[in-house]
Amino acid sequence: MTARALRLLKLSALALPFVLLAAVGWALGTNTGLHFLLARADAAVGGGLSVGTVEGSLARGFVLEGIELRLGEVRISVRRLAADLQPLPLLVGKLALERLELDGVAVVLPVDPDPTPFVLPPRIDLPLHVAVERFALRELSITIGDTPALELGEVSGRASADARGLRIEEARIAAQGLKADGSLALALAQPYPTAGALRLTLEREGLPPIAGNAKLSGQLEALRFSFGLDAPLAARAELALDDPFGAKRITGRIETHDADLSPVIAALDSWRFDADLALAGTLAVPQLSGRLDARRADLPALRADLGARLDGKVLQLEHLALTVAGRQTRIDARGRITLDGKDLPFAIDLTATDPALPDVVLALSGDLVRAAGRLAAAQRGGRLDATLELEPRGARARLRGTIA
Repeated sequence: MTARALRLLKLSALALPFVLLAAVGWALGTNTGLHFLLARADAAVGGGLSVGTVEGSLARGFVLEGIELRLGEVRISVRRLAADLQPLPLLVGKLALERLELDGVAVVLPVDPDPTPFVLPPRIDLPLHVAVERFALRELSITIGDTPALELGEVSGRASADARGLRIEEARIAAQGLKADGSLALALAQPYPTAGALRLTLEREGLPPIAGNAKLSGQLEALRFSFGLDAPLAARAELALDDPFGAKRITGRIETHDADLSPVIAALDSWRFDADLALAGTLAVPQLSGRLDARRADLPALRADLGARLDGKVLQLEHLALTVAGRQTRIDARGRITLDGKDLPFAIDLTATDPALPDVVLALSGDLVRAAGRLAAAQRGGRLDATLELEPRGARARLRGTIA
């Protein structure tokens, strides 16, 4: 090798670190570099990534708009993504973000006709330690086929993930009137122990807020929940969710003592309720059974023994036996209520017996705005057949019939 060639080789070796540093600075510190990195990301996912608008750089903060990502049959769209990245921690294997915001996130998953059961790996090893000082995910929707599976208004907080696990602090979750504030933690190795504490508030139009606390514990495949609602509802619940990635079995118990439901249903003013209910079944079709006692100072106490199940948005009342303390009155009912919107469409069949009163049969359907049905009553050879029209919210009723 000639002396000149040797000098050139030495100069190249000396210049290489500066060239690499300049390349890294260009990639991290310029908008052109950010475009380049996005193009490499698109190539890595097989050409399924597109971004409408790219502003800023990795080192100074950036905003992406109109993101579309297709991974096979999975489609993910993000209306806007904004982030402030700290570049230097990347040199020691840490992804540090001062801010991460995602708005308008829509995930569409295919319907798998023969899904493979999900099995948790022994552990999840992260390539980087991730720390996000503040994140916000707004307007998240997940759809499976054409069926909405999840909608969240906002999830925000401070997050970190490393070999010890995933932690979310100062968490805030908002979804369809429900707000939750607290913290969550999940270890990333078998048996995946979990822990969490949340303050819950449910806000619905025309109703006062309903507040309470929730605690999460157990393992990821055997979760345990503890709920408590503040007075005047004064309800407590202990629930278990087993095999959440498979059968999704649930069991539990719900209890109330001296509960006042009038903040939710004004017509129940002056009533107090005790309940002891058992929960079973699956997340898709939970079943509820047990007793409910109701009392009011100027009326005999009532007891209801019931069995019901929730199938989608339809609450099926499989049986309800209502008895009155000190009397032989018995009311049996069955039917369904659709828990969709504020009007609550329903259909109920009811029979009532009492030795001192006519036997009554009622078939009623409609909603909380307007309902109609047929009423029949019979005693000692006499009979009443009538049509019944109700306006439950307006507390109005009309009865038309014949007596024979």
